[in-house]
Amino acid sequence: LRRTAAWGLSEYADNDIAGKALTSALVKDKDPAVREMAAWALGNGDDRSSITVDALSNALHSDANEGVRVTATWALGNIGAEEAVNVLTAAMQDKNKEIRARAIWAIGNIGPREAPKSLFQSLRDPDPRIRELSAWALYQIEDPSAAPALNAALQAESIKDLQIAYIRALAALGEKSVDAIRGLLTSSDPKIKSMAVRALAGGNAAGPWPWPWPEPRPYP
Repeated sequence: LRRTAAWGLSEYADNDIAGKALTSALVKDKDPAVREMAAWALGNGDDRSSITVDALSNALHSDANEGVRVTATWALGNIGAEEAVNVLTAAMQDKNKEIRARAIWAIGNIGPREAPKSLFQSLRDPDPRIRELSAWALYQIEDPSAAPALNAALQAESIKDLQIAYIRALAALGEKSVDAIRGLLTSSDPKIKSMAVRALAGGNAAGPWPWPWPEPRPYP
């Protein structure tokens, strides 16, 4: 019943009374299924108050249940909690790969003014999914200082789809990316060459990012 009540309150997550009930459940309820649902409900709202952000951040950092932590990570990104970027950056080093992936997505969705340096490092992650998510996050943030890291990742990458992802991310950086992309015009691969041409055209010529964002937690 408590879990279903938390689900129902997702429709009113921006209301002070509902928000307080959900944060209380996230912090205090003994059942992880209730805490996870409370995190999900908060993530469906638009409340970026310190109470909500702190509750979700603490859940991400220290909840005993991995499912609660994963959902809290998603929720912080979905509400656009810029105050949580440091917590999310730390979560990029988590031993749970799903938490690392959701933390990268959350940072990209928030879009801070400067990209955390950990995003540059995650371009070298052994997991292709993590590398692609990192490229997407940098594409979202548009921090020109990411150009050298993206160029290095592009040169080291062997997976064509990821090479194209790095080109898209570079194209979002404007003039800082020109030197890195110009060299691709002589590529023997027609897809790489075509993407380089579109990227150099500027604006939205490279097209929207085609890779799907992580799915939010489904309805119960």
